[in-house]
Amino acid sequence: MKAPRILALSLASVVLSGVLFLFVLPGRTYLAQQRSLAAAETRFRVLSNENHKLDQQIQHLQTDAEIERLARQQYGLVKPGEQAFAILPPARAATETAPVSSHRGVWYRIWHALPFWN
Repeated sequence: MKAPRILALSLASVVLSGVLFLFVLPGRTYLAQQRSLAAAETRFRVLSNENHKLDQQIQHLQTDAEIERLARQQYGLVKPGEQAFAILPPARAATETAPVSSHRGVWYRIWHALPFWN
C-alpha cells in the first residue's frame, strides 16, 4: 500500500514541477517583457514628441524673419544704411570711496579712523 502512495506523490511532484516550469516561470518572463515593452513605448512617445518640437524649431529658425531677428539680437548686425547704438551703464562717480574692508582688525580700523594720523 505504501508503494502506490509514494509513487502517486512522486508523480504529483513531477507534474507540479512540470507545470511550474511550463507555465509559471515563462509567465513571469512574459510579464517582465510586457513591462519592458510599456516602458519602451513610453520612451518612444516622449522622444517622438521631442523630435516633432525640434523639427518645428528647425523650420522656424530657417525663416528670413527669424534669421534677421537673431542677427540683430545676438550679433548686433544692422542693415546697410542703419546705425547701431550701444547704451552703456553709467560710470561710477569719482566721489565714491571704497568700503572699509571688514577683514581688517579692530586696531587697524581705529588707527585709520582717527583724523590726526592721516
